[in-house]
Amino acid sequence: MNTTPEPNVQIRALPDPNPWETLQNIPKLPAAGTALLSLLVLAATLYHPALTPHSAYTVVLLGACVLVLVALVRSLMVGIASTVLFAGGYLLGMLVGADPLTVATAALASTVAIGIGAFLITTCRSKALYLIPVAVYAAALLLSRDFIIAALTLIPFPAMGILAHCIMRNQGRVWSICLSSFMYGLCLVFGITLWHYHTVGPITMDALFHSLELSRDQAIAALLSYEPYTALLAKAYEGVDISLQTLITAQVEFVFNILPALIIGAFNLIAYTAQLLCVRTYASTGMSKLMTITSQLFVHSILSALLYIVCFIIAIIPSEMTMFGAVVYNLLLILLPGMTLIGIYKLVGDIRRGMSKIWLIILIGCAVFQPMMLVFCISFSGALTTLTRPLIARVVHMHGDGPRQH
Repeated sequence: MNTTPEPNVQIRALPDPNPWETLQNIPKLPAAGTALLSLLVLAATLYHPALTPHSAYTVVLLGACVLVLVALVRSLMVGIASTVLFAGGYLLGMLVGADPLTVATAALASTVAIGIGAFLITTCRSKALYLIPVAVYAAALLLSRDFIIAALTLIPFPAMGILAHCIMRNQGRVWSICLSSFMYGLCLVFGITLWHYHTVGPITMDALFHSLELSRDQAIAALLSYEPYTALLAKAYEGVDISLQTLITAQVEFVFNILPALIIGAFNLIAYTAQLLCVRTYASTGMSKLMTITSQLFVHSILSALLYIVCFIIAIIPSEMTMFGAVVYNLLLILLPGMTLIGIYKLVGDIRRGMSKIWLIILIGCAVFQPMMLVFCISFSGALTTLTRPLIARVVHMHGDGPRQH
């Protein structure tokens, strides 16, 4: 009888030693590689839409980030996450009236800077790295002639340090991502608030709600003027007595109701991609011993799984969008990516072991006709897996310690 635990079980069933407890045994990155990656971090953090709008620097930096992702990482998951991140930044730029390529490049550059910066901190351990933020701020100040705008280029550095600290402490992957995401979001919000106070004035609640209302009206107008979307919508609701403006207004209002989840999800995606980039770079540079089980396994807490299941059940009950419903939808969408990722790991394992053909046909049918239903089914499976996995690990551990029966 094979009692070898599955990969996602090992984090609870097997000890995971911390290689950073013996720093002298860690291989060192060559000086040339350290210098090149330090220049990349400097260029990626120096970049800011306020400093380099519509410039060739955008294209050069975007090409450098893509080149690093392809050359160092070679991971399908990093490629997917980076593509989603870039597409989201591009769409955000379109909605807010900014240059889409500039916003998308800024998001991707911040992600690469956090991941590569954390890698340098954990492997180089040179005090010369502290000169990077100093050089970034000095260069930004020289370009902008403004102390506040120059400070915006320092936003990724705290998240970079938090991620490196979590990896060296051998913290859980989800915990590392959450802390890095929180730190990046906190610094970004603080930086934007400081910039607004410096250029416009204090942010009041009335001004904030007025800005959101204005953004909502602009989004509705933009969608109404986008003919391919209106034509698709008119075809989908053909024969239904409802105007296109009513449909688009309802869709935009729903998006604004889940705006907190979308913002938090964007921060989480940046932190997730940065953490994965950092860990995968260890293998590419001959430091595979630093890729611990803890830093690779994506394991949510039981409380998160319970919360997701409760929100999932409440969300499928038809009801009007109230304040309580908005909170439920936001919690559901915040936890959805993580649970979906766990569900994908579970699905891949089931396919390798030979899953039920009927269940496989159902999943393929959902993928063809109802893709969102497929996502929610996989995420619900991930939540159930999170709840049952500790029990399975405990049973496997007990059988592994005792005599084996044949």
